[in-house]
Amino acid sequence: MVDLSDYESVRDFEVYPQPVPFLNWFDRRVAPFHFVLKARKRFALKLTHLEKAFLLYFYKKYAEQKDASELFIVYSLDGSAYVYDGGRIFDPENRPVSPDDLSRP
Repeated sequence: MVDLSDYESVRDFEVYPQPVPFLNWFDRRVAPFHFVLKARKRFALKLTHLEKAFLLYFYKKYAEQKDASELFIVYSLDGSAYVYDGGRIFDPENRPVSPDDLSRP
């Protein structure tokens, strides 16, 4: 199992070039996890919020045995990502977040 605390989470603009003139949020992709973890472990130990939210999603689904119908990834225009888990929202570090505290573009 991957220890998510080994990886710092950063916003997209800290890792990838910016900005595209408009709709820069539209095409955000996540590389295959084995590549992301291996490359990040070797070089920077930083994952984007979206990459770490995907890892947290799968952690909750398989390690915590959560139902996939209650798990969603929420991606914000500012590059922040969250995991919605059956009525609760978590940041990429798996800390609960109040809906009032979500980042706003």
